[in-house]
Amino acid sequence: MSDLTCTVLFVDDDEETRYIFERILSRFDVPGIEAASGPEALQILQERASEIALVLIDLRMPEMDGLETAANIRLDPQL
Repeated sequence: MSDLTCTVLFVDDDEETRYIFERILSRFDVPGIEAASGPEALQILQERASEIALVLIDLRMPEMDGLETAANIRLDPQL
């Protein structure tokens, strides 16, 4: 088995959903990072992109929805 760590960024405005997802990841010893909004996710990615292997985004969020967040991720050449 590889020592490669796959960190998951989970983006959802619902605190309970983030908590449940964190509990699921912890059962499999998968590190997770939570973001409560699209802008927060973009900031985390700017700071820690090299650590994150997968981003899961809720589609329905206030301020910046999941599709807009994903589009911003794709447009940033550093991510």
